[in-house]
Amino acid sequence: KNACVLYSIIGESCKLGPWSRVEGAPLVGDKQSIAILGKDVSVLKEVHIRSCIVLPSKNLSRSAKNEVLL
Repeated sequence: KNACVLYSIIGESCKLGPWSRVEGAPLVGDKQSIAILGKDVSVLKEVHIRSCIVLPSKNLSRSAKNEVLL
């Protein structure tokens, strides 16, 4: 099974489910937005995380964009 990671920082011991997607955005003008997953984050199958900061030890079961996930 595959997952997609673009313009992101993935922490230690993270798990990405099949067909999940973690992505930021490339530099556009003065704005750059990356996705950051803290240590031990799990992204479940078919979940899309875009331009988010995720704190450690989270289980993500739904898609999110432009958020800080506590």
